[in-house]
Order: sequence, then C-alpha cells, then structure tokens
Amino acid sequence: MKSQATFGAGSRIGGWTFAPDSEVLDYAGGFDGDGREDLIVWGPDGIALVSSLPPIRAGQPRSWKLLAAVANGTRAGKWMMGTEKQTVHGTGDFNGDGRADLLMTGPNAIGVLTIGNDGLTTLAMHTNGTRLGGWIIDTRSNRIEGIGDFDGCILRVNQA
Repeated sequence: MKSQATFGAGSRIGGWTFAPDSEVLDYAGGFDGDGREDLIVWGPDGIALVSSLPPIRAGQPRSWKLLAAVANGTRAGKWMMGTEKQTVHGTGDFNGDGRADLLMTGPNAIGVLTIGNDGLTTLAMHTNGTRLGGWIIDTRSNRIEGIGDFDGCILRVNQA
C-alpha cells in the first residue's frame, strides 16, 4: 500500500515538531471541511490537528499543514489541556457545521473541542456532578460507548 502523505521524526508541521517515539496518530476526522480526513497527533507535549495537502506535482507525496495545536498546560477555550490525564474518545459533528469536533474526557470533566477562528476551542464542557437531562456526569465511572447519530443523540454513555 502506497502512503499518500508521510512525515518522519523531527518533521515540522507548522509550529509542531513530530516525535513518533512519543506521539500517537489517532482518530481521523474532517476538521477543516476540505473533504479529506485529517489526523490527531497526541503526545506528552499536547495535541495537534494536522491535514494533508494535495501533492505539488503528480507522483510526489503530499505535505502536511497544522490546523490547530494546544500545548499541555494551556487552554483551548475553557478546556485545560493535559494529555497525560485526558482521553480523546473520538470525533463527531457535535455542532452541525459539517466538520469534525473532538470528544475528550479528563478526571473532572467532559468536553467537546472544535476548530474556531483562533484555533482549537471549547464547544461544550461540563464538570463532574453536572446534570444533563437524566445523566449526571462522572468521568471517573461513566464509559463512552459510542459517538454517532443515535436517533438525534450524538453520544451514548454507559453510566455505572
């Protein structure tokens, strides 16, 4: 299988330096609305969303562009990034704009992050103990079972 886009250790994508020994490429989603799948680069320094660009000339590999990045210890809107204690559960179009958003949990909250005008920002965030309809959020005991359109509900949670 031929790779459509490649980058190696030390490659710079915007302001992000890729370190494959410590970072995970995960969860493709269409974050920028260009119709191509994008990637989440997740590691001990934070999180980045990257998109592949079409090749400049036929037969050449694609290059990459940085869509958004958030370093650990900094905020994406209300969400304080800390990848060592947080989990990306997947992507879905939570706000109906036709682009993927990120569903994340941490020890004290659940959040949905989206790309805004100033990079990655918080679309929604709720702390443990918050009541959403009949669900009381508790990220320590709740288990995300799926993301998708379940009769108008985009998230399915098993509450322990």
